[in-house]
Amino acid sequence: MTVAALAVTAQTNRVYIDNFSIEPGETKTVTVNFDNETSFCSVQWHMLLPEGLNIETKDNGKPKVTINPDRSDEHTVTSGFKDGGVQVTIYSGENLTFPGNSGAFLTFNVTADADIAAGDHELIVENVVASTPAEEKYRPDGCTTIVSVVGPTVAESLVAGNLHIPAGLKIQLEAVVVPAAASSQLSWSSSDEAIATVDENGLVSTKSEGEVVITAATGDGSNLSLDFVVNVTPAQINYDLNQDGFVNVGDVGALYTAILAGF
Repeated sequence: MTVAALAVTAQTNRVYIDNFSIEPGETKTVTVNFDNETSFCSVQWHMLLPEGLNIETKDNGKPKVTINPDRSDEHTVTSGFKDGGVQVTIYSGENLTFPGNSGAFLTFNVTADADIAAGDHELIVENVVASTPAEEKYRPDGCTTIVSVVGPTVAESLVAGNLHIPAGLKIQLEAVVVPAAASSQLSWSSSDEAIATVDENGLVSTKSEGEVVITAATGDGSNLSLDFVVNVTPAQINYDLNQDGFVNVGDVGALYTAILAGF
């Protein structure tokens, strides 16, 4: 009995996915590249996705993958779930070779769970087998792709740094949780309410001279927070002419009215 041997190549034939990043709850299109020095008419591989990363499926429940039309000559694409991963096969019933020899071969969409762990994960393409029209079988290289999950953070939407506010005035602080899929509920607190207080919406009311830290924190167990350092300076001339607690354009109108009243 003759056993057919698989040809071994030095990275001249490979299926690979470039490293990419994704945020919790985000959907991203992933491109599978196929560099083939050899002319093949079929190729198949097995793909293992990291936990918390889910491939888009068709109405029949099978993985949805789309071949690049520039790399296909009426080839047939099949896909399914197998051995804890995704099995992809592309072939030609007439043994037609794939046009081109490099670059984007097919695409698929993945969505990251809202609670996927932040950090680097591995997406593995393995067990790649390709065939020529002469039925010669090759083992192109697969790959290990790094999928970087960007965890949620609390970011200030008001670029503040260290704030200097005269006593007796107010300032509105704003913070958001990113990405948007993460919890957006924040609680606000003051390190010293004798210097300044803050309400549930981030509105700070300064009271007396000193330094105070205003903190916006998540309440979903993620333990994320953002600190604003507020330096309360001595009370100055009262420019809050309309007495709404803010120095703004409304005070210009109040000043104009006062000037007119003096004539």
